[in-house]
Amino acid sequence: MRTIPLLIAATSLAIPAVAGAQGVDYHKAQQAGKVWGDKLDENNRQRARARQASVNSEGVAYNAPITAADRDRFLAANRADYDRLLRSVGRKNADKWLEIRARQERAKR
Repeated sequence: MRTIPLLIAATSLAIPAVAGAQGVDYHKAQQAGKVWGDKLDENNRQRARARQASVNSEGVAYNAPITAADRDRFLAANRADYDRLLRSVGRKNADKWLEIRARQERAKR
């Protein structure tokens, strides 16, 4: 009977000793977390710089929605092409073409 409590005591003392012997270095994990955090911060800064660089001289973002005036101006200049596309590929695709080309024209200005 006396051996069972000794056996339990011996195994409970051995478990922390084995865990410590595995060499878990929590400091390295913290350093790795800091490295990844720094990398994420740098990526966010680069994205912010890219957004700032994607504006034209008037301060309008290249990927900003086109205004009605830009669309109407480009449509008036390219009505024949738009009508041809409207008949051949449908309104949705013709409008998409119109928006892309109007953006390109706005970017040139």
